[in-house]
Amino acid sequence: MIAAPKGTRKESILVDPRAHPEPKLHQVISNEGQLTGEMPAVDEETLLRMYRFMLIIRLLDERMMILQRQGRIGFYGACTGQEAPPIGTAVSRPSTA
Repeated sequence: MIAAPKGTRKESILVDPRAHPEPKLHQVISNEGQLTGEMPAVDEETLLRMYRFMLIIRLLDERMMILQRQGRIGFYGACTGQEAPPIGTAVSRPSTA
């Protein structure tokens, strides 16, 4: 078990890493770009929704980088070229609603 460092507010919270098994990698495309298994079944509506969110991230990145270069914001970590991972992760999560 791993305890939070002493002196922190949450020092009484214990985390047992065995209670949360490591997620398995689901790889569909190899590092060389070849199909390694079956493509997951994703309906067209979901694909379009994912694309729209990736586009929003790209547009936000462009706008935030302009503001950062103008000195209007202090720091911004752009996702340009890495839009898919957060969207794919969010869409693959079970709905809580």
